[in-house]
Amino acid sequence: MTVRFTDDSSVRLTETAVSLEGLGCEKGALARRFASACARLARWIDLGAVTSWPFSRLPEVGEPLACDPETLPAAIVGRMKAFRFLTLGSLPAIQAKAESLLANAYGPEVREALTLEPKGGERVLLLTPECVRALSQRPLAALGRLKVLVQDQGDPVALVLKTDLAPQPVRLLHLIEAMEKKVAQESVPKAPQAAPAPPMAQAPSWAGKNVAMDDLSRELPGSLEEASDEELLDVPDRDDNDDMSP
Repeated sequence: MTVRFTDDSSVRLTETAVSLEGLGCEKGALARRFASACARLARWIDLGAVTSWPFSRLPEVGEPLACDPETLPAAIVGRMKAFRFLTLGSLPAIQAKAESLLANAYGPEVREALTLEPKGGERVLLLTPECVRALSQRPLAALGRLKVLVQDQGDPVALVLKTDLAPQPVRLLHLIEAMEKKVAQESVPKAPQAAPAPPMAQAPSWAGKNVAMDDLSRELPGSLEEASDEELLDVPDRDDNDDMSP
């Protein structure tokens, strides 16, 4: 059924989802509040309260605002049909890998969305593990290519595809900043090696054995740093097919 609100926004309510039918004068504000309330009551996914790709906080007419978990993959595929997908490499293997990883994440229906090229659709750059590895290994060469892509396409979303994780969206400008940091770090000259240290003094340990003084004063390792953009360039699985040639 259709539900209308005082700001002239409206939604379509079904047994599995709430979809936006009209924006009204407040960009669908009351419609989104209604969808959030439905999500809380029905234990659905509130697509306006999560950052799950590819939904935004300001939805377009026809997009779901909330849905049950079983409906989410189909909703994602439906949203993907409005995108235009780009890849850094033209090799069939690169394109097939991107298609395979997206199908694993969202279901086989995603293959249909990848073949569409809607006019004016938002651009999404697909980065397979092979492309990410090439960016990491040759960051200086890749930076120029990514900056040209930004000039031509604006600031598209880069969707980082990994075999063991859900696809990770990141703004392309954000990824470029991470790569610039990587290039800057690699360009810093290494400090000369220090002269060999003199023999370490010995001290009795609590077990009665001799241990180095340095071992007694060594600090315990701290916790790992929080995940950063640079981790997007970390791809552990090895594949030599990392050609990104146009």
